[in-house]
Amino acid sequence: MAVASDERFRETKTRWIFWAVSDDIAPNIRVRARQPNRPEGLVLDVPELRLSVWVKSWDRFWRVVAVGLEFFRRNLQYEADDESAIALLKKLHAKYLRQSSQEKIQSLEIHE
Repeated sequence: MAVASDERFRETKTRWIFWAVSDDIAPNIRVRARQPNRPEGLVLDVPELRLSVWVKSWDRFWRVVAVGLEFFRRNLQYEADDESAIALLKKLHAKYLRQSSQEKIQSLEIHE
């Protein structure tokens, strides 16, 4: 919740969605992830902070990711690569990143 309350994001429309992915989900968390009035996997939803936390098994997580990737590949004919991902990150989010994070992104840049 600390990141959702961070003053740098207070005036933005940022929506925080966190995923906890594991091989094994504890029984008490499994119960919270299967509430009748919520989507499966949603364990915490705090509208005033625009924050939600989801829990999924690795198996279920990869199935969802594979379906989404196939959708993009088929319908948008888009192939993500490191260079385009880094360029988009810098373009959209540079003003929110600390200098040390910007330097780390610079070190990840791909030089041909």
